[in-house]
Amino acid sequence: MAAAETLVAWVHERRATWDDVPDGVDLTPISQIYQAASAQPLFGGETAIPSPSEAPARARRSVKLPSISLAGPLAVLRSLGTSIQRLGGGVTQLGAGAARLAPAVGRVAVIAGIVGALGVAGWTARPYLTTALTSPKTGTAAFESLPPSEVLVDGISIGTAPLTADLAPGHHAVQFRRSRGVRNMEIDVVGGGATTTRLDWDALQTGRLMARSDPPGATVLVDGKDRGVTPLTLEDVTLGSHTVVLQSGDGTVRRTVTVTADRAAVVTESIFAGFLKLFAPFELQVTEGTRAIRLDDQHQAMLPPGVHELRFENTALGYSDTRRIEVQPGQTTSLSLVPSPSLLTVVASTASTVIVDGQQVGETPLTNHPIALGTRDIIVRSAAGEERRFTRTVTVAPVSIEFNF
Repeated sequence: MAAAETLVAWVHERRATWDDVPDGVDLTPISQIYQAASAQPLFGGETAIPSPSEAPARARRSVKLPSISLAGPLAVLRSLGTSIQRLGGGVTQLGAGAARLAPAVGRVAVIAGIVGALGVAGWTARPYLTTALTSPKTGTAAFESLPPSEVLVDGISIGTAPLTADLAPGHHAVQFRRSRGVRNMEIDVVGGGATTTRLDWDALQTGRLMARSDPPGATVLVDGKDRGVTPLTLEDVTLGSHTVVLQSGDGTVRRTVTVTADRAAVVTESIFAGFLKLFAPFELQVTEGTRAIRLDDQHQAMLPPGVHELRFENTALGYSDTRRIEVQPGQTTSLSLVPSPSLLTVVASTASTVIVDGQQVGETPLTNHPIALGTRDIIVRSAAGEERRFTRTVTVAPVSIEFNF
């Protein structure tokens, strides 16, 4: 009752600041409310409401509210605010309805209803207050290093290990630093819990390597050593760069991976054919070992993925070359062959100009001039305008022309 009396007094004091009045709200002066209520005895014969001057003093004497300091995660406070806001809306609706009923049931009932609603709001908010006051705000993380090294958490230096720190719950990136290098790790901190991270700089560091292939069953070679077939997980791979080869009847795939201590290195490959596209100035026969490789009209051939050692030949020109290529699954590997030129020597009875395939290349005597392999048109023209024409198949062997006009 003392709390209700104080609330009524406060509302009427604030009433003067209202710009407008909602429909159905009774704004009877407080003095009239007290006069009407004081004439109605309660169960013990006391008057229902004390005088206006006495009520605030009685309220101050009888109401003691505890002082509570709330500190906690922002998410808890936001949730609490939302719940109180919803309850406040309900209280407002309750107050408006009660105000319309006030002439019939008396303002004491209105006050009691409002106070009861506030009590319900406080009881509803109780779990949120308890969570905010009791939830652990940090967890303990211990860092050990041999020898000692600097520790950074989420990019911020927190000191030199060994050390212990209180960290916010959640996932954190940890980095150990010293003159010999940097080691990266990840930790998960639980509120109110403890976690320990250890690092021995002199111990052999290993990591995880996972190999997958489509289709499965491919042989896995790590730095040339057979380690099993796909799907495969290795826990003892030393940190650093490694060459991983997946071999199967459908071909071979080669990859370079870096193994670290904080996460697994993963090689996932589909093993299927790729293409070779050849660019050359003349026709070539292509073979791999004893197997002939046929080029289509686009000068392309389908090959299994992996490394291939191919031989390119033109017997008519005496040309032969071997190239090592690597075909990737589903990709086109292009290869351009530019054969080394042969040599042309032209000697004539008089000084003359030498023209090869329509381009002047020099004057006679012309000695060991580079000339491309294949069929070539050669014209020798004298100063008097006389010409001699020659068609030669230029091979890897030097070409020599000698004549008299």
